[in-house]
Amino acid sequence: MKRWKAAFAMVLCILLLPAACGADVGFRSYFNGDPESPRIAITVDDMFGLDHLESILDLCKTYDIRMTFFPVGSQITPENAALWQRIVDEGHEIGNHTFSHPNITKLTAYQLQRQLVRTQEALNAVLEEPYTMRLFRPPYGKYDRTGRSNTSILGTLGYPYIILWSVDELDAGEAFKQTENGSILLFHTNQKSVGCLETLIPMLLDAGFDPVTVSDLLGLLPMDEDSDGK
Repeated sequence: MKRWKAAFAMVLCILLLPAACGADVGFRSYFNGDPESPRIAITVDDMFGLDHLESILDLCKTYDIRMTFFPVGSQITPENAALWQRIVDEGHEIGNHTFSHPNITKLTAYQLQRQLVRTQEALNAVLEEPYTMRLFRPPYGKYDRTGRSNTSILGTLGYPYIILWSVDELDAGEAFKQTENGSILLFHTNQKSVGCLETLIPMLLDAGFDPVTVSDLLGLLPMDEDSDGK
């Protein structure tokens, strides 16, 4: 029943509600991936606790899985450059979560642009090679879904994908119950998230789920292969 509901929601989104889903407004928003595939995406926001980020990366290495990280640009500094390079070197994905974590519905288009650009600049400044982000997660999950206000600039700035989530739970047992094929799970760099992931990851793997990056989950092409040139 849950799988049927997820599939129905995806079809409804694509066919009947294009504006609400981000179609034809410069971006497309996603809460989950294919409900017929065991692939899921574990995502981590903010990076306010960099010691916990290192613990999460260690878990990824132990279980040989990939995650997608959405840092705020203010946390990307030369002092922690090695951590950001490690994320790239170990095959994880990085998306933009703004520079200072504002509610973007209160920003002008120019202010949103600066938030995104400053984060991209901060990331490139600490990496050995430039890394172009194209996934965007708005703080608090708040944004204008009509695409008529500041979000109208997202596509032109190189962010055609808004990534939301379908599971937001810090109890490992409850998170496991809520996880279905195609789920996008939300965590943060804090002790509660680390503790949950320590228990949850082996449960997910034993159940046959395959944690991958968001781009792999959604089948998004690399920047240079995207037929739309985004």
